[in-house]
Amino acid sequence: MPPRPGAAVLPPNDTPLSKENLVPGRLELTVKFSELPQPLQVQGGIKIGIETPEGVVITILSPKVWRKLEQAAKDYSQWVAALNGLLDRVADGQVILKQPALQVFEKKNKATTPVDPKTPDTPA
Repeated sequence: MPPRPGAAVLPPNDTPLSKENLVPGRLELTVKFSELPQPLQVQGGIKIGIETPEGVVITILSPKVWRKLEQAAKDYSQWVAALNGLLDRVADGQVILKQPALQVFEKKNKATTPVDPKTPDTPA
């Protein structure tokens, strides 16, 4: 469909951005999981991996953070962990996170409230 007369013609979506279009920032990633990974003790701490459809996310947790995750897995019947960190690199289908932070949440079943059936009014 041709543009309306007087309408601005916009560049296509794949138009590259110039330096003037950019602002500084940092990329943080979050991966959620609900199974305890098999740890590998390394010099820097406890290395874990989480397999996602996009690739394997790998990070090294401090022993203190690992114990927190282990304890949550013992204490909660259902839980979810949110691991976030800075992107270190992406290579060979692996996403390496640095400066990881971990939060663990208990998953609670939603309580179902029984619906009180209304009793029909009966004539007196």
